[in-house]
Amino acid sequence: MPEKVERPADLYAVPPEQFTAARQALVASLRKAGDAAGAAEAAAIKRPTRALWAVNQLARQDGTVVARLIDAAERLKMAQLGRRPGGDMREASEAYQALLKRCEEHARALLQPVGPGLTVAVRNRLTRTLAAAAADPALRPALREGRLPHEVATAGFDVFSGVRPLTRVPSRPKGTGSARTAAAGQPAAPSDHERLGRLMRARTALAEAQATLAKAQAGTVELVRTAAGARRQADEAQRAAERSKAEEETASRRVAEAEQALHAAESVDSCSPSEDTRERENR
Repeated sequence: MPEKVERPADLYAVPPEQFTAARQALVASLRKAGDAAGAAEAAAIKRPTRALWAVNQLARQDGTVVARLIDAAERLKMAQLGRRPGGDMREASEAYQALLKRCEEHARALLQPVGPGLTVAVRNRLTRTLAAAAADPALRPALREGRLPHEVATAGFDVFSGVRPLTRVPSRPKGTGSARTAAAGQPAAPSDHERLGRLMRARTALAEAQATLAKAQAGTVELVRTAAGARRQADEAQRAAERSKAEEETASRRVAEAEQALHAAESVDSCSPSEDTRERENR
């Protein structure tokens, strides 16, 4: 968190747990200073999610790696569209994936000191926001400055869907007229653009399924822990009941013994002559 939050842009560095109080203080300060526009801008900034905050902090603390990720995303786009200087699709994809992984790991590390354990869902949203913002020219300036206002739901290179890849028309080999005519009715093979789009959508679906699984597993663990606690309490209650039963039996025996002793004492007393009777006998 910055030492002082003096302008709206500073709010993007404030952790989610401290954000609301920092925003309220900044809005009040700007209004007091007569900066109505700045106060309105600060008030409009929404509390970031943990994933969004980590992405913005990554850009603020390591702008170089974010710039490299954006460049790699652009090269992959050019390769996907068949344009220079995109280069080879495989090489561009591998370089992009390596940088995306590096950025994700750094952003995840930034989250460790400021909150509870990183969940699969948060990690997936973090990666998806990084990928989409790096690929979208409209979001790149905000990403570079660490001022993304919200997570990005667009899955990776779906943002390229409005751009048509270059088409190459190969020269027609001799003697292939009939073959081309016969193949005319066959469906066209999917383009690299379509295949990459499917891949990114499949990865997004996998990430969401993994997040759902992780949530279900966490719920199961919590229920098992609750059940185990209930069993321990039931066992303790059973043992307490057994101890109470034993104490009851011991007390019952003592009562019976005391009653017997009382009866015996009363019998002995009734059989002994009284002092008056002994005096009359002595006369």
